[in-house]
Amino acid sequence: MAGDSNVAKTLQIVMTVNDLNNEKESCSRFFELVNKLSLLALGTDINHKLKNNLKKNITSGKNYIYTFGTKQIEIHKDTWFIDKGYDIDFNIKHISQEKHKY
Repeated sequence: MAGDSNVAKTLQIVMTVNDLNNEKESCSRFFELVNKLSLLALGTDINHKLKNNLKKNITSGKNYIYTFGTKQIEIHKDTWFIDKGYDIDFNIKHISQEKHKY
């Protein structure tokens, strides 16, 4: 987590998949963890559509960004050079209100 001495401004969870035979089970467990920690980090349950999008993008390995109030939710897949595994990063970042003023 990043932030200052009083408040965390970023939550990051990384899943490393190096056994592609158990990929589906790993993604399912990672989604369960993401779902629970999202509730704690956001202070509210995420809606059904967002849950479905998170699950779909975690299991398919597609990058995804969604703004939820003053938070940005991001999924990023990093495939290893040797193509025998990958990392999926899940981040919730606090975004400044000034970024929304145009």
